[in-house]
Amino acid sequence: MKIDYKLILKGIAMGTANVIPGVSGGTIALITGIFERFIFAFKNFNFKALNLLFKGRIKELLIYIDFYFLLQLFIGVFIALFSVAYLLRYLFQHYPIFTWSYFTGLILASVIIVFTEIKKIRIYEILFFIVGIAIALILVFTKPLQENTNVFYLVLCGALSIIGMVVPGLSGSYILLLMGNYKLIMIDSILTLNFKILIPVIVGVAVGFVVISNILAILIKKFRDQTLSIIDGFILGSITLIWPWKYSYDLNYGKLQINKFGEFVDSFGNSINFKPFIVKYEYFLPQLDIFLLISIGIMIIGFFSVWIPERIAKNKLK
Repeated sequence: MKIDYKLILKGIAMGTANVIPGVSGGTIALITGIFERFIFAFKNFNFKALNLLFKGRIKELLIYIDFYFLLQLFIGVFIALFSVAYLLRYLFQHYPIFTWSYFTGLILASVIIVFTEIKKIRIYEILFFIVGIAIALILVFTKPLQENTNVFYLVLCGALSIIGMVVPGLSGSYILLLMGNYKLIMIDSILTLNFKILIPVIVGVAVGFVVISNILAILIKKFRDQTLSIIDGFILGSITLIWPWKYSYDLNYGKLQINKFGEFVDSFGNSINFKPFIVKYEYFLPQLDIFLLISIGIMIIGFFSVWIPERIAKNKLK
């Protein structure tokens, strides 16, 4: 096998995109010109592939599933997962408001991008968009999604998150963010190689490729505009989950907030030396100061870091 360093670099770009909430690995695949080959390779994980495996025709199997292409691509993906995860852990610990501001810009851009993909805006699309917003707001304000280590929930997280690697414009990491397990899976578990968490997620990823991706493809094919409408509404409504300025309520301690250094503090500004168990949030508007201006600037950077690649991808399609 001849090593294709360009392919590994493309894998690194895809892996980086899948770590960042709001960015789609599928979009990066489209920009770098490997999207069709990537999808075709995974479509070949079928009964014919199993037949070749059981008959011992390994060489034919490797060619059929484009194994060496996928191998080098995923080498790059895993390099990105481990390296970018370290960076994000540092940013969350020391600059949480600025980090979430960047993610907010990413998601705002994603809302607009998904909206532009809807071909016809009719009453049905508007209704589905409103339903998507309503579902998201109900989830946010009645029972905020919390970190969940249940095995079946982790499998579900893996299955849903893989959509972002297959479908341009949808972020797998953003899906994890909405499900409450982004930090648990993408930062804590990857960095510590916590296989108790990672193995169920990997199982879910495998199931997602086979089942959920096909279901989503059918929905988009038959009800494309309605599917995109409800997804877009859900994304817009759920942006409150990553709103940078909010108070957290601990189960036992009460009202807490995060200062600009990433520390939990009480109402007097005193540091809290324990990991809080958050049960709800209270949102507030930030004060007009230098930190707000920096946060807005970071949001704008986040917005265009998604918007520009999407424009490039669309130009390539044309």
